[in-house]
Amino acid sequence: MPTEKIIRQTATVDESHHNQRCDRIAAHLFPDYSRSQLQHWIREGYLLVNGETCRASTRVAMGSQIKIYAPAPESANELVAQPISIDVVYEDDHIIVIDKPAGMVVHPGAGHLSHTLLNALIYRHPELHNLPRCGIVHRLDKNTSGLLVVARTELACMRLTQQFAQHTAQRNYEGICIGTPTGGGSIDLPIGRHAIRRQQFTHRSDGKGAITHYTIRHRYRYHTHLAMKLHTGRTHQIRVHLAAIGHPLLGDLVYGRPAPIPSHASPTVRNALRTFRRQALHAVQLSLTHPFTDKTMQWQSHMPADIQHIINTIEQI
Repeated sequence: MPTEKIIRQTATVDESHHNQRCDRIAAHLFPDYSRSQLQHWIREGYLLVNGETCRASTRVAMGSQIKIYAPAPESANELVAQPISIDVVYEDDHIIVIDKPAGMVVHPGAGHLSHTLLNALIYRHPELHNLPRCGIVHRLDKNTSGLLVVARTELACMRLTQQFAQHTAQRNYEGICIGTPTGGGSIDLPIGRHAIRRQQFTHRSDGKGAITHYTIRHRYRYHTHLAMKLHTGRTHQIRVHLAAIGHPLLGDLVYGRPAPIPSHASPTVRNALRTFRRQALHAVQLSLTHPFTDKTMQWQSHMPADIQHIINTIEQI
């Protein structure tokens, strides 16, 4: 009989969250878990403040230590290790950096219970079963490619989670949008779940703060190659933000629109634009402080072949 997996995670309340509600602080410190999951753990006594149980409404002081020691959700105990090839660009005893291909789901969920990055990781390192989210501290959408870091130890998991929560880990992206923005800038629009299409997100005034910085790498006649830097890391942030300013990512089937195809385009160009079926977005750079050595580390990833092909295509229009 398999042993029950335990989630162990600890964080310290900083000055910006002094005297806020316990459930609100926990949602900030442990962003990998939903508010409802954290509230459940609080009710069951699995989330402790300075070693003591508390209520969701309890006000927590700066410097307090919040610890989760909880049974992993049932789905985490049922994960299947699968021998799936992954592109590991860096690995040591504490972290793994992966160059994820488009089309691979990071974490199992509805409709994707196997053949995910996590299934591949626990085949490679079975001990990841013992970590929160099996060491996954941030994600990329299924059809976004590029660099992603995974923790291998409890210390690494805690410290990397804090870096992403405090925005000290840096993720840079490149992508192709529809249209030609007049110049670079910042998009500062809060993001929340769509009121009707619950699997989607949208700009809404009561959403969570989200900031995306972008610069123009190259302008084409109908498209633009952008470089983007995340100040925050909301779900679908770049995709939602670019759609909100009228320049959705090329190939984004959820937030975008069909690619413009001029009448003079060759059959080859027309076919390439019509058959490009994923958002043209790639995580090209990742930098962070190593959770054990405190050394600043950085990795680069080349633009994948499918996006490079679409760049070569739009150059011909």
